[in-house]
Formats: sequence, structure tokens, C-alpha cells
Amino acid sequence: MRGRRMTSRAECAADVRISVRVVCLKEMHRRVSGLVALAQLPDDWREGYWSRSGEPAKIVQQHETQLAGIRKEGCLVAPSPIIVGGQDYAAPVLGAGGSLLGVLCMSRLSRVGESVGHEVFRDAVMDCAAAITAEFGPQSDLNVAGDADDENDD
Repeated sequence: MRGRRMTSRAECAADVRISVRVVCLKEMHRRVSGLVALAQLPDDWREGYWSRSGEPAKIVQQHETQLAGIRKEGCLVAPSPIIVGGQDYAAPVLGAGGSLLGVLCMSRLSRVGESVGHEVFRDAVMDCAAAITAEFGPQSDLNVAGDADDENDD
């Protein structure tokens, strides 16, 4: 686990494993969660990151195009770079002013004959990240359930 430190882990007999990791900021562009984090960071921070990365300008531009797509979609679904045959689903958790608090990332292996599409897992990760953001992030004119002002419902 080079560059990472396990901080919490829970396992059970089911096909479920939950872990929370604190990751270093080196080579963020090589992980799905890191790409989602980079996509949410300010331009000047990303410029500094890329200047330290050692990546050629052409590769940086390809990544920046991908990061713009991640910002537009609000998530990233991509083959896992660390789990052979796995699919990673990642969405940002935002704080006040839209600042990045963290990234929620789920890795998944598909079973033979499984008919559940990727959109189900993508939507679940995005909904969970949005719920965490609502709990810890900025408050808006909408309540957590998404209902408009309750005063107008009389």
C-alpha cells in the first residue's frame, strides 16, 4: 500500500468490504478517485500539480479534457487501475462554496450473467456523495429532501 494508509475497515461474510483510505497527493491522475478530486480543484492548484507531475504537455492536455468531462458529468466510471477486471465509480463530496472535501469511490466486479447495468451503481454513488455533501457541505434554499420552501405549501 505504497503512498496510502488504511484508516478504517469493516468486513462481513457478504461480498462487501468497506474501507476508508487516506491517500497521498502524488500521482492522483493514475486513480479514478484521484481524477475526480483533480477535476474539482481550482485551475491554479491543478497547474501546480501538473508542473510537478513530470507528464508531457500533450498528456496533461488529454487529462484536462477528461477532467472537464468529469466536472460536467459529476462523476467518473472507469476500469479500475488497481483491480483486474474491476469497474470504479467515483463522485466528489463537496463542502461550503463547492470546495472538495473528499471523493466517494466504489469498486465493483461483475458476476457472469449479471444484468444490472453500470448506471445503477453510478447513480447510487452519486446519490450517496450528494447526501454526504448535503450533510456536511453548503446549505441551499432547498431542504435535503429537495422540496422547495415549505412555507408556500399552506
